[in-house]
Amino acid sequence: MRDSLAFRVLPLCVAVAMPAAAQTDLFSAGASVRQLWDSNYARTPEEDSEQITVSSAFVALDKTLSRQRFIARWQVSQYDHADRPDLDATLNEGRVTWQGQWGNRLKSRLEWMRDSYPVDRLEFQDKDIVKRDEAHALISYGAGHRLTLGIGGRQAEQTHSNGLREGLDFDEEEGYVEAGYKTGIQSTLFLRVRYGERTYPNQEIGLPIDDPDTLEPFEDLDFEYQQAELETVWETSAKTNLTATLAYFNRDGVVNDGTGVLAILEANWAATEKTEFNGGYSYREPAVGETSDSPAGTHTLFAGVQWQWTPKINVGADVNYVQQKYQDDSPGPDRDEKVYSASPLQMTYQFSDYFSIRLDTRWVDRDSPLAYRTYTSSQAILGLSFRY
Repeated sequence: MRDSLAFRVLPLCVAVAMPAAAQTDLFSAGASVRQLWDSNYARTPEEDSEQITVSSAFVALDKTLSRQRFIARWQVSQYDHADRPDLDATLNEGRVTWQGQWGNRLKSRLEWMRDSYPVDRLEFQDKDIVKRDEAHALISYGAGHRLTLGIGGRQAEQTHSNGLREGLDFDEEEGYVEAGYKTGIQSTLFLRVRYGERTYPNQEIGLPIDDPDTLEPFEDLDFEYQQAELETVWETSAKTNLTATLAYFNRDGVVNDGTGVLAILEANWAATEKTEFNGGYSYREPAVGETSDSPAGTHTLFAGVQWQWTPKINVGADVNYVQQKYQDDSPGPDRDEKVYSASPLQMTYQFSDYFSIRLDTRWVDRDSPLAYRTYTSSQAILGLSFRY
């Protein structure tokens, strides 16, 4: 499961990326080397540590021709484990976007993106790299702070590198229509209706259960879905904004069947020129079958702060609380699990226009009625990045 609390190794070159508006007609490249220390990489009741070296390089292009804007970025990362060389992996991620302006009101957007990540050890103990490719297309009509209308589509493909988890591979197609309104103070309101279907081409393989060499019986995971969602950003003042999303969905399938909701509320407050706070709450009912460890519902509370200590040093911290409800669609009995997470120190030192150093720390405690899913972990990442 790609938990929002997982301490993913982020590309440090992103931390020093320039604002999008400043990157027009710009070619850039960069590299980073990061060292990850994890006191309980295996996610077991008894701590089992690991060190990982991540070497990354990227190239990016942001070019505007007349009223057409082209954006591209590609990154390659190499994961090298100190004690588990069998888990070493090379990951590729990228994005290509074309934003078109046709007259004063008609706009288009085409985008393809690649995301990949190693599966967390709590979900699967063997090596497994999840790769997801998505293509988006959108045509919208409207201008200024008026009503805008759009129609779009999306195709997605998710694959697993481990043969025992190929039953979780899926293909997804979706179409949607949307209507939006933007006010003079840049507040926005969007209403969107989606219709799509997801198929699992390899689901006859089954899903791995507690023993990674054993598969549970085949289940029909295919489904069609309909979703209505309301998305708004409210600029309450020059220093404060609220973002809210509320969605209701219906799934028609054998296993993936029923209705559910998605609710997200987040607030951002720039208390001073140098200090910004954020916090919020979310509730999710993930689709069954996306992973072998899908909770039926997830409540999340989070809060964080960022402080520009000096022109070259940025400091931050955050805390998270997650409650996950598991039912008989997931491995194990019906139960509630709680995850407490805190990042007491996040620091970036931009010591030149091209080089920066970043330190991230995190502590995680998972409390579960199942002993083998209860663990604590302390993690830290120290890295050096270069961007030109």
